[in-house]
Amino acid sequence: MFCFPKSRTNENGGKYLGVLIDKNLSWKHHIDAIATKISNNVGLIAKMRHCVPWKILLNFYKSLIHPYLTYGLPAWGQAGKMYLNKILILQKRALRLLFFADVRDHAIPLFLEANVLPITFLYHECVASLMNGINSNNAPINMLHLFKVPMNRKLFFFSFKVCL
Repeated sequence: MFCFPKSRTNENGGKYLGVLIDKNLSWKHHIDAIATKISNNVGLIAKMRHCVPWKILLNFYKSLIHPYLTYGLPAWGQAGKMYLNKILILQKRALRLLFFADVRDHAIPLFLEANVLPITFLYHECVASLMNGINSNNAPINMLHLFKVPMNRKLFFFSFKVCL
């Protein structure tokens, strides 16, 4: 069982290092909190888009929205699709505002033009980067101790065995 400090807990879970963890690990509360923060920043982009070039707006996206998406993503990135869809809709809205696209326009070309990954692909990139760090012994030491690397060290991720 995971223990939280007394001041940060309630009957449904708690907050640990800025990540809201509920008792069922559904990540609903954490994603709702992130969605609120991202929505505020999308509103800022909507107000500024007529006054600022799109390159600067893209920098705003990458500095004001992207950090909320990536912080703790390997932990909460496997949340239910209905929760992650809220984040994806906000990402699409921000990019449509950035490029003055219509609400009905496809978002894939906008993701490509902005060189931004949707939340699901962002999760896969974070996990792949973490596993690559573990494979090359560049991950944080507390993560390295969770995995046993076989003596004939292979480059494939499936060669790891999780220690419990």
